[in-house]
Amino acid sequence: MIGLLALGLAITILVAWTCALWPSKKHGRRAEDLTAEDWRTAVPEGWPPPRAIVVAWGFGYTEHRTVNMYPHAFKLSRPEQYGERFLYIERRIGWPFRALQCEHYVPAENYPELTPIWRAALSPPARVFGPAVQQRRLPTRPMWLGLIGNTVLYAGVLGVIPMLVTTAQGWRRRRRGLCPQCAYPIGGSPVCTECGKKL
Repeated sequence: MIGLLALGLAITILVAWTCALWPSKKHGRRAEDLTAEDWRTAVPEGWPPPRAIVVAWGFGYTEHRTVNMYPHAFKLSRPEQYGERFLYIERRIGWPFRALQCEHYVPAENYPELTPIWRAALSPPARVFGPAVQQRRLPTRPMWLGLIGNTVLYAGVLGVIPMLVTTAQGWRRRRRGLCPQCAYPIGGSPVCTECGKKL
């Protein structure tokens, strides 16, 4: 049982990191379509009211993007007239439940370089994945309900697979006139004369 749960946890992390490194096509909705939960979770505590909030999602991930700077502001000769600037993105990764999260943001003092500061994220090794994924990160902060849910789900699937294989194997053997347990030919006895299983 513990072995299955450990394997389920490993698969949960592997699936989440795969979704983080190779995200699917994004869908999104802007502020006017957001739910109350989106508004509560999108803006970091102590940050000014945003100019825009976007929630994007795809297979295995959800992204809350809070923006207080517009792209055309970068071209202004005096961009400081836009006041406090920030870009904050929280990513929640995992399937079927979101299990891990990370965040990155660009505070005002990093303008105009827009160098992000990452939290709860690992950089993927370039030698393994190549330069194409270097702007992506592997989330490390657990979302406990999703992490536990995915772990139990994957462990359950792994536990059921051997049972299904054994059942299918026994059914095929019965059809061929063999003992479902040891594959010895069945005679007239109510039990297998080789292994003693009831027939």
